[in-house]
Amino acid sequence: MGDLLSISVVVTNWKRQKFIPEIVEQLAGQSYPKDKYEVIIVDDNTPEKEDVYQTVRNLVFKHDDMRFRLFETHKQVTRNPALRYNVGIRNSSNQIVLLNESDILMQGEYLQRVNLNHQQQPKIFLSPIVIKLNGDGSTFVEAGRGSLVDLGGSVRREYISQVGGCDETYVGWGGLENRLASRLSTVGVKCHKDPELKVLHKAFVGIPFPPDHADYAGAYNINTERTREEWGTLDTLEKVKF
Repeated sequence: MGDLLSISVVVTNWKRQKFIPEIVEQLAGQSYPKDKYEVIIVDDNTPEKEDVYQTVRNLVFKHDDMRFRLFETHKQVTRNPALRYNVGIRNSSNQIVLLNESDILMQGEYLQRVNLNHQQQPKIFLSPIVIKLNGDGSTFVEAGRGSLVDLGGSVRREYISQVGGCDETYVGWGGLENRLASRLSTVGVKCHKDPELKVLHKAFVGIPFPPDHADYAGAYNINTERTREEWGTLDTLEKVKF
């Protein structure tokens, strides 16, 4: 087994910033060395921007031994994770990119397990078991998520960069990981699910369903071609500015 791999944890967010501190605390409590990973937060035009900024500021000051970077997307079109994932991928300089929505909480020694899998099998798109948390506190395994999952999924940066990251022309959440897996297969990357790797999917627990819920739900699994220009511009907020 070689040296520990460096990992970029890409936390993408839209109006779920209240969960981000829990993600960071879970990371901070793991045994993985803090100089071997970074947290890249990509906010997708959350209306309460100052709340996002203050959340990250508080984390930067509390965990000054961790590396944080914050990016924003503007002129949001679909609330599709494709662009915001790609912002994190393109700004990562580490060996592994771990894709993590802000309502996904990693369980246990997650980074150690990710490192072990990618050390043993370099050319994999690694997926966890996804456990859904209901509002009443009950949980169940999301059976519909098979051998590939973008929530908590990880891959070596060199391979995901080779295929240009996620497909930004795909609108809607359903099928994003399938598109990504298909792209990765062109460079020999295979899907692998580790039953010992688990994430908790909190979804809308404790967060009201958006007022524009019809539009929100309608964005699910819609395949409409979009051009990159429609995604708008990118601002960068580095740790030094906090």
